[in-house]
Amino acid sequence: MTKPMSLDTAAITVRQVQERQVARADKARKRAELDRQITDDDKWLEAAKIVFGTAFIEPFELTATAEFSPDESMAEAATRILNSSDLWTDYEQLRVRLSESEKFAAMLTKSPNYFYTMVRRLKARDEIERRGKLLRGLKKKATA
Repeated sequence: MTKPMSLDTAAITVRQVQERQVARADKARKRAELDRQITDDDKWLEAAKIVFGTAFIEPFELTATAEFSPDESMAEAATRILNSSDLWTDYEQLRVRLSESEKFAAMLTKSPNYFYTMVRRLKARDEIERRGKLLRGLKKKATA
């Protein structure tokens, strides 16, 4: 049975206040450590930009409107999208862009792993370049 509250009943105890103070201090210590780690990561990434250049380090956003042809395959669309920029993008951005087509969205939902098979095949045919989880089109030079 619970004790009824009155004006003389304490809503919190001194122990609860002390526990909350200890917990807050611990959170502040963890936040300071995370801030230090983030600063270290930022310095490391800046150094990586010098080594690799910004085109490799900063994936581009696929912002251009994708016009999908009804007879275009997913591989053709992926190659065309990746060739629209010299910059790198990641798998998820390409998957989202392809999903803008109802046809490709249905294919990706029905067989999600096909996407990775398609990327692997495009890489094997030297139509795209892959570095880890980043992708970029290999624009074919026209021969005269």
